[in-house]
Amino acid sequence: MKKDVLFLEQSEGVNTHSLEEAKKVSKEIKVSTINIKKNEKCITIFYEDNFIVEDLINTLMESIKLLLKDLKINKNNKVLFIGLGNKELSVDKLGYLTIEKLSVNNNSYKIYKEINIKDNIDTISFIKAIKNLLEVDLVIIIDSLKATSEERIGKTIQLSTSIININGELLSKKTIKCPIITIGVPLTINTDKEKLLLTTANVDTLVDNASSIISISINRLL
Repeated sequence: MKKDVLFLEQSEGVNTHSLEEAKKVSKEIKVSTINIKKNEKCITIFYEDNFIVEDLINTLMESIKLLLKDLKINKNNKVLFIGLGNKELSVDKLGYLTIEKLSVNNNSYKIYKEINIKDNIDTISFIKAIKNLLEVDLVIIIDSLKATSEERIGKTIQLSTSIININGELLSKKTIKCPIITIGVPLTINTDKEKLLLTTANVDTLVDNASSIISISINRLL
């Protein structure tokens, strides 16, 4: 199973009827929520090309706050931020750029984990080891996603407290023994026939903007 913009496809026991109709935040921004299981949510923020940056930052902040409240996480808890991907590829360096732009305090940590075929350290074992070493209460993972349609490339931010599939590994609260929040932006789309990854000509701008918006939102909450 590939990484996908819809965490729905990566989660078990999802009640699709729990999908809320997208609520308008502004003319350019909408938000929808899926209640997957108890204390498990998937939030998708949709935005148009002409979105107002401050509106999107505030929307993302409110979405993160909602998930933190569900998980009963406050400023006294320790949080580990992990960026995943391949910083040599424009379409897969969202995690790296976001981590580079993040500020941390006495109760937070950040690290980047390269994911490629030459890496023989599996991601879940890596995350569990770092989580145990630092004794954190929450892991927040930032990564690029694959979209289900070309129209969604660089046009959504998705957050979830449920399962995410990373290169065939299912990552969840159960697998790493710690609550998680995943934050992702779709930057490619699969072509099933040729097994190619497609993206847009301005992907460098899209990933830089997305990493700035995510990092600013988190920095304001720390």
